[in-house]
Amino acid sequence: MKKYIKTAIIIFLCGAVFFVSAFLYLNFSLKESKIKTDNTEKNIPYFDYPQNCGILLCLPDEKKVMFYLDFEQEISYIINIDNYYDNLDSYVGYPIDYKISADYYTLSLVFDRVGGIDMEIDENVLRYTGIQVCDMLALNDSSEFRLKVISAFCERLAKRGFSAEDFKYLISRCDTDLKMPICLYWQDYVKSMFENTVFVNWET
Repeated sequence: MKKYIKTAIIIFLCGAVFFVSAFLYLNFSLKESKIKTDNTEKNIPYFDYPQNCGILLCLPDEKKVMFYLDFEQEISYIINIDNYYDNLDSYVGYPIDYKISADYYTLSLVFDRVGGIDMEIDENVLRYTGIQVCDMLALNDSSEFRLKVISAFCERLAKRGFSAEDFKYLISRCDTDLKMPICLYWQDYVKSMFENTVFVNWET
């Protein structure tokens, strides 16, 4: 009888040691797993910036301006391109990813979509409609005046932004290889990028 009791006690103690060891191991493993999971969540990027890109705007009279959009740094570079060749895919280190060709009428409609633009002419700051601005551009094709118009347009974008509907309208009215899905998320960055505008290769 004592032999059976002794055997039962030994089995009980061994079982207790086994279950306690298993419990402690599982508890430790769960804590380690939770720590790893928490660290992984912190390192996962929840969004990606849109890809930086260069847009070549082809104006009437073979005038061309390049917009390089740096989404990560939230900076827009406005680059004057006086001598441009069709086989060129970059300019002074800025890649040309998309092209937009627009006539004066289309430009006037885009200017109106942002509410016109404010410019100082004859020492008076006035808001001009798209037609007024394009009429002046047709008469004055100097680099200095184009810079004034583009600078005023950038200021409007910094204040108002450019919505998905604006991009859709621009694409539908222009000859361009830019597609709507590409610029769908750009609208969230327009204001901040055009608050930080850098003009490259302009003579004033």
